[in-house]
Amino acid sequence: MACATSTGEERGFPVKIATFMISENFKGEGSEETLETAFYGALCGVEFAAGEEYVVYADQENRVLTASLCSRTGIATDQKSGLSVLRGGG
Repeated sequence: MACATSTGEERGFPVKIATFMISENFKGEGSEETLETAFYGALCGVEFAAGEEYVVYADQENRVLTASLCSRTGIATDQKSGLSVLRGGG
């Protein structure tokens, strides 16, 4: 995953742009996706770290994928991410 920053002026607040290499799809297709998240946690921005595996619950706004702390997005090994449920293991 790579991260870059953008002004996010069209949203009214700064955003981070994260690019993910997808290892497992549950909805959609593709091997790479780019999404935006608010720059600050106080604005519900997700802190992504390079080298970590994440389960990302993204929304699409005006053809732009977004992720926030208000979703279950998180590190794949965290039970709260729901990975086992997505894989059908309940």
